[in-house]
Amino acid sequence: MRYRNFAIIIYILSISIPISIIQLYLINDQLLAHLLIPAVIITIIYVIAFVYGLIQKKKIFILSLPIYILTFILFFKAVQFQDKNSLRTADEIIILIEKYKVDHNHYPGSLKQLNGKYISSVPKNWRGLIPYDYLYFYDTTNHSFSLNQKFGKHGGRVWQSSMGSWDYYGD
Repeated sequence: MRYRNFAIIIYILSISIPISIIQLYLINDQLLAHLLIPAVIITIIYVIAFVYGLIQKKKIFILSLPIYILTFILFFKAVQFQDKNSLRTADEIIILIEKYKVDHNHYPGSLKQLNGKYISSVPKNWRGLIPYDYLYFYDTTNHSFSLNQKFGKHGGRVWQSSMGSWDYYGD
């Protein structure tokens, strides 16, 4: 019973710390250097707890390191899946914008104009636990549009219909 409350805290931290570190990186990739030091220190603490658990035959300590590592792997894989899905969704939005142009002889003024006939609602661009809106701009002078997909605070990609390609930006 004495270790039970401690085990709960260890398991909660084993899950929340990796998710927090990855999420902070996704929000601002310039934090990577600052996040590596605490991540390494915390990992060392979990390795020490793991070795202690092996020596003392305490399951709660033995399981903490695998849970910690597995959480990093699973959350990172989930973010990779989100990225691939988000890229595919952005390409689908571009196709819908072009269909709108064929039907109306001009691009929509906003993505909301696609709602209904073309799409039930414009999806979010998820990065970890944070949803971003796709940023759309219709240039009435040049009869072109741009669709911006953020990848965090400093990066992303933008589709320029006048160029017909994606450009990546970021620090």
